[in-house]
Amino acid sequence: MTILEARKLIIKTSLGSTAAVFVFFLVAPLFAFPLGWDQAQRVVEIVLPVFLGYLGTATHFLFKRSNSASDPELGDKAALLGLLVKGPLFVFGCGVAAILFAFGYSNRANARPDSGMSIDQLAWALTAALGILSASTSIAVSYLFSLGEKRESAAPPPITLKTTTTG
Repeated sequence: MTILEARKLIIKTSLGSTAAVFVFFLVAPLFAFPLGWDQAQRVVEIVLPVFLGYLGTATHFLFKRSNSASDPELGDKAALLGLLVKGPLFVFGCGVAAILFAFGYSNRANARPDSGMSIDQLAWALTAALGILSASTSIAVSYLFSLGEKRESAAPPPITLKTTTTG
């Protein structure tokens, strides 16, 4: 995976996740998913900031004053970059699917009373999944969207001294 491909994947996944969170949790109460409006809002408040942070970092990268002319080559590490970007996204997606299924199924209409996952347990599980995602991808996101800054700022600009002659 190239650096550009990793950047694109993070941006697309963040945009897709943001849209999915909005759509799912805003319509879930309408379709008998066992989640009230206030509970759906709480979940959105937990999940959304991580992806908005990634998008903010990418936007800053895009509009910063100077971008480096080219990205460094990763060589043999390119495959590792793919694993470190795609892997946590896959694990997060599987985890969230399992969490939402468990919550919905355990709170279905014919479930045993008081046996379902509580909103606090749902919030905890989603926070844990986001923690795994954030811990494994935040360093990659920071690196991918700050490449070149350190190289450009590594050498300070030359200092020129004005000399005046008295005469």
